[in-house]
Amino acid sequence: MRTRVLIVGAGPTGLTLAAELRRRSVECILIDALDKPLSWDRATIVHPRTMELLSTIGVSDELFETGVHQRFIDIFSDGAHLGRMDLAETDSPFGFNVNVSEEVTERAMSRHLHANSGTVQYGHRLTGMELADDRVLARIAHAGEEYELEVEWIVGCGGLHSPVREFTGIPFEGHSISQSWAVVDTTIDGWPWGHDTNFAFLDHDSVILTPLPDLRWRAYIRPISDTSDLIEDASTIIRRYAPGASLIDNANPTRFHCHTKVAADYRQGRALLAGDAAHVCSPSQGHGMNSGIQDAFNLAWKLALVCHGDADPRLLDSYEAERRPVALTITSSGDGFETMQTLKDDQERAERDASLRATFSDPQARHGEILAEAELNISYEGSPIVVPSGSAGTGVQAGQRLPAAIGLYPLIGQMHTAIVIGEHSSLVEEVASTIRAAYGGEIGTVVSLALDDPATVDADVRAAAGGVLGDASLTILVVRPDAHIGLRSDGAEIDSIRSYLDLIRAGGR
Repeated sequence: MRTRVLIVGAGPTGLTLAAELRRRSVECILIDALDKPLSWDRATIVHPRTMELLSTIGVSDELFETGVHQRFIDIFSDGAHLGRMDLAETDSPFGFNVNVSEEVTERAMSRHLHANSGTVQYGHRLTGMELADDRVLARIAHAGEEYELEVEWIVGCGGLHSPVREFTGIPFEGHSISQSWAVVDTTIDGWPWGHDTNFAFLDHDSVILTPLPDLRWRAYIRPISDTSDLIEDASTIIRRYAPGASLIDNANPTRFHCHTKVAADYRQGRALLAGDAAHVCSPSQGHGMNSGIQDAFNLAWKLALVCHGDADPRLLDSYEAERRPVALTITSSGDGFETMQTLKDDQERAERDASLRATFSDPQARHGEILAEAELNISYEGSPIVVPSGSAGTGVQAGQRLPAAIGLYPLIGQMHTAIVIGEHSSLVEEVASTIRAAYGGEIGTVVSLALDDPATVDADVRAAAGGVLGDASLTILVVRPDAHIGLRSDGAEIDSIRSYLDLIRAGGR
């Protein structure tokens, strides 16, 4: 058997990657060692940045309609309120987390895969692999037999014990988190507070409450002991803030251990790693699943170009250059929260609480925390395939995400998108027409956005576009399929687009 790409692991990362490759006409096979999809899994939060990306492929609507729109995060300690984050204080149209149980997200991604003529081969386990310069030979066990599959590329998305990572020998660098976690789904009878808020109770034995549909909650617990009653552990803390409340209709009580680890390399020859195969982190901030889905969006368009012969395989090195620093950031942040959450010394806890109060009372510091929570602060400036902006202007720069408030995410497709933003409609349309004529076969969509055209640009979009434009009178943005800006060029000259597309074709600097 032979195919272009073998993806190992059919969680959210693998499903997203397979669907996005199939959408770009890349033959791929997605396998999973499990016999069937999980009926329950513990991840919950879909962050605003992930929702923005899912909106480009038509998946966000389903989650938007199904999930809880969790706008606020309230942090407490020893009965006192330390501060609040309001996710609406961003420029994203998704001013909230969307909370659904992980299996719901997986079902939505499975439907996206099926819509692109893809399936998951369950009960197929990778048992070995041989890397060569021009191919990968994978050995797979299924139904008591073993078969071989020859592929051009193999991508491990298979979690903490990824067989692809283990067979390549890529080190998984980091440590185990010493204190265990637990989770339980529950209804809180007598709960006096809202259901659009994530509550973090940083008491001596911490509990984080995340709202789920149907007025349910997912309680993430630091158990008192290895044998303690998890419901009682959670109830003790919750009753401190909601006297008389009780946990009823409890389901899925589960203990688990977590780790902080990042793969030393995301690529070895024709083998790549993504999602939990590449990084694992504390569940306290909800970044694990989201980062995996964003890995898939970053990798898919690059791998498709390479598979179709439209870019040098060196392009895949930019995947690690862009995504591994993100993993290092979220694992470090998770470790920081772990330390804050598990403090026992009264003096250290008092100092922590004072620091958190100071952070949340400072508008700039609070806004930074909100952007990090929403994952809207990710930038690929410095990437080998991002062309540095020629000016030090005040607008959005190359490498940064395209602000979703500009209203153009539904137009982002399988190829690059060019956006011409300017003050005067005649010049904007002239430049856009020139780009269409010169690069129509290489740029998927060319969009013109003129600030002096009230018929097509309402006040909100005009404000967002003005923020992108900054102090320039006209700018050209070339936006990648993962909604990050690959090129910003101020002025009407379009030759820089050719230089950028040549850079992508060559695989980067």
